[in-house]
Amino acid sequence: MLGVSTGQLLVILGACSVMMKPSDMIKMARVAGRMTGRAVGRLMLYRRQMDDIFEQTAAKKKLSFE
Repeated sequence: MLGVSTGQLLVILGACSVMMKPSDMIKMARVAGRMTGRAVGRLMLYRRQMDDIFEQTAAKKKLSFE
């Protein structure tokens, strides 16, 4: 992931958590959770759209063979 290993990422996150106040960490966790939720929602939307496209193309192929 961008040339950063998992261990390096954990060290960076640990160092950042030591330097921050607990109230800042709560705010950051809330924002990170919100962003994750939005990303999951978008991925689910794209997946539904792709499923619809695949179903339509499969139906067209089936009709063209008959």
